[in-house]
Amino acid sequence: MANASNTWGTLRAALFSLLCAASLSLALPMLAWADDQAKPSNESEGTADSAIEIDDENAVEIDGETNRVDPTQRADNSFIYDTTIDSLFSQPSLYDGKIVQVSGEAIGDIVVEDPLRRKNCWITLTSIDSANPATISVFMSREQAAQIDHLGRYGVTGSIMQIRGIYHQACPEHEGTPDVHATNTAVISRGSEHPDMFEIGDFVPGAVAVLVGLILMGVYYFIRERSR
Repeated sequence: MANASNTWGTLRAALFSLLCAASLSLALPMLAWADDQAKPSNESEGTADSAIEIDDENAVEIDGETNRVDPTQRADNSFIYDTTIDSLFSQPSLYDGKIVQVSGEAIGDIVVEDPLRRKNCWITLTSIDSANPATISVFMSREQAAQIDHLGRYGVTGSIMQIRGIYHQACPEHEGTPDVHATNTAVISRGSEHPDMFEIGDFVPGAVAVLVGLILMGVYYFIRERSR
């Protein structure tokens, strides 16, 4: 009986040990899984809290607390700002030193930087939006300027160019003048000449007025002679 009791006690101890080991083997993965699930939640809460703290006044909320935008944050220089010429002057500090892309009509003259080397030059680009007129000097190579077939002036519409380059509010290389150093140029539309045409119809009102004046003058002299 003693041997049977000892055997049964040993068996119970072994079963209890196996049960404990099985419980631990199941509990540890469950605890690890629960810990992994809790981490993203904590991180998102921390992000939301930090976003709320940073964006107290200027934050724009989009789809909940965790998606917030700070409109005062400055973008880095890897972006290309597709903008207008007048915007370069209305918000110069925003675009200073950034890559911009603008479109406009090439007008005036091509000014060579160095008459001896004749490597680089300036052109003047004017806004094609008549409601917001503005001009900007563009520094480019002579090869890029050769794409221009017409320069805008009286009776001529200049080539419409799309310029991409670095905008300088006060260019350190060119006496602090605002300009764009072009890296890419493209012609959107060719220029054209439209000289004034002789239209005989434009002279008809003037000729009629002169004729009426002559008739009235003749009537006046006729009446004056009859009254003598």
